[in-house]
Amino acid sequence: MNAYVLQVLILTGINIVLALGLNLISGLTGQLSLGHAAFMGIGAYAAALLTKAGYPFFRRSWPVPYWPPRPAYLSASLLCGCAGTTWP
Repeated sequence: MNAYVLQVLILTGINIVLALGLNLISGLTGQLSLGHAAFMGIGAYAAALLTKAGYPFFRRSWPVPYWPPRPAYLSASLLCGCAGTTWP
């Protein structure tokens, strides 16, 4: 399996998970949720920063630590969960 096919399969899997989450809210309950795209963006941005995507750009001004992908993805999902909670 080459890198292109793997990338297409990963992106397909991510979009399937997002579509199923949106179908749960919009399709079954009939509610309109605009937060899916926002939380996906928060998680993607946090995961990219934690896995050193922006490290050469931020090297001089803000040291971004390198995290292995799995802990970075788990931390990004926890950040999304914290951003999605409603505080009284």
